[in-house]
Amino acid sequence: MTTMTPAPRRTLAETCADQLRAAILEGELPAGDRLPAEQELADQLAVSRLTLRSALIRLAGEGLVEARHGSGYRVRDFRRSAGSALLPSVVEVAREHGEELDVVADLLRVRRHLAVALFERVQAHPPSAEGIDGVVEAVEAFGRAVAEERPVRELALADSDVLAAILAASGSVVLQLSLHPVREVLRVSPRLCRAMYRDPQSNLLGWQALLTWLRAPTGSPEPLMDLLAARDAETLAHLAHLPEAP
Repeated sequence: MTTMTPAPRRTLAETCADQLRAAILEGELPAGDRLPAEQELADQLAVSRLTLRSALIRLAGEGLVEARHGSGYRVRDFRRSAGSALLPSVVEVAREHGEELDVVADLLRVRRHLAVALFERVQAHPPSAEGIDGVVEAVEAFGRAVAEERPVRELALADSDVLAAILAASGSVVLQLSLHPVREVLRVSPRLCRAMYRDPQSNLLGWQALLTWLRAPTGSPEPLMDLLAARDAETLAHLAHLPEAP
């Protein structure tokens, strides 16, 4: 039996940051608002001032709040100041408000545009034999997960590993940093994973087609883009009628 690693427990500071982050994203704490004094806010959240400060430092790093000398913390406009690391939280808030489909549609759209950039990069700088070998190993691992009918979570992890291998083979740090946040949010959304891997054999066929192109990236990648667009449309249609997990 495979030994499973327990999921790491969230610290009190992380839980505190989660509460404040959700309040900012949902508009309960609007941009420009000054947060209550530390002790008052700590009392409201039932945490110590030290724990609160740790949470606020985390949120400041995410671009959600800023410390102003003599006036405490103020809420920033996250649409202007935050980065793509905030995407998982944005998806979660959207799901709670029944707006998940629109946000996911935008994520898949961004992924397709970045895929175009990835294809252009590969055509200009074909992967090395070592890079291709890494992709082959990842695709084969995904194939084994499909054949063994692994749970959706494991399929998502294996699928994510394929994309990571392709990004590594491209040699582009910019594309890796741009696609990783999108890849991560797509991987950790349970409902979306259920929609994306409803027919994992077709996911495998898609990766195999991409691998064939990577080995000789001279032809047009347009058929691959058409395939990706069609799959994204099917995923959104399925997601729209997918009930919440029990």
